[in-house]
Order: sequence, then C-alpha cells, then structure tokens
Amino acid sequence: MTIKWGIIGCGKIAHKFIQDFEFVEQGEVVAVGSRSMDKAREFAAQYNVSNAHGSYEALAGDPEVQAIYIATPHNYHLENMKLCFQHDKAVLCEKPITVNTKELEEALEIARSKDLFLMEAMWTWFLPAVLKAKQWIVEGRIGEVRFLRADCGFKPEFNAESRVYNPNL
Repeated sequence: MTIKWGIIGCGKIAHKFIQDFEFVEQGEVVAVGSRSMDKAREFAAQYNVSNAHGSYEALAGDPEVQAIYIATPHNYHLENMKLCFQHDKAVLCEKPITVNTKELEEALEIARSKDLFLMEAMWTWFLPAVLKAKQWIVEGRIGEVRFLRADCGFKPEFNAESRVYNPNL
C-alpha cells in the first residue's frame, strides 16, 4: 500500500524531506501547501508533485492526501496539527513537535480521540547506533538497563533570524 503524502510548508526542511522520499518505497508526495500559491507551485514543479495548494486548509482538505508532514516553524505546529486532524489526516510533525508540554498534550488528546497517527519527525530514533543499542537491550545482551542518557548534537551556523535562534518564530 502506498501512503499518499502532503507537505505543509515549502521551506528548507521541506526540501530535505522530499529529497529523501526517493528512498521511501511505500510513500508518494502528491500535494504541497503554502501560504503562497507561487511558492507551492514552484516547489511542486521542482519535485514533480501533482497538486499545489495556496493554503494549508486546501492541502488538509485534499481528498487524495492521507498523511501530512508539517514543515512549518515550530510555533505553528499545534495550529497545523489541529487543521490536519479536522480533516482526519495522519501527521508527521517536524521537531520540536510543540513548544511546550501543554500543547503536546492537546495534540495527543485530539489524535487519540480521532484514532489518528501522530509522530514527531525525530530521526535520531533510527540512527544505526540507536537501533543497535535498542536491540542489545531487548536481547538482554548488556544486562538490565536502569538508566540511559544519550546526546546527539551539532553546532548550526548562527543566523539570528533562523528558527533555532529566534524564539518568535
């Protein structure tokens, strides 16, 4: 079964997401939505996506779309998730999924009440080292794990207007 995806947002992370779709055997991006129809059309043309929408509402309401990847700045994630849930769409949301616990609890409550899939796009879960550690824990290979702490980080280039450094985005 092929899952038909839509993407909310046409920024840098959306480009990275769709470029990786060549490795997804059971998925196809069929629509993109932006607040700007011109940006949506440009993105769709660049990646051969069949449907471009000039609003997030139009994308969420697209009957061909089954799941939506949210690629907007993090302070809009809850609003975007709620829109997707109103249209009974599964959601993969870029990290951080919300800006606080209260918002996360609200999103989870809605998703559960409608029996909809919701997941944060946390790629570190699928790093080979993480998968191997999980395997060893399940197998009991390293004994009983009582506590585990791990960090994975990098130093991004400083840009005061990026979502990483600007709390208003």
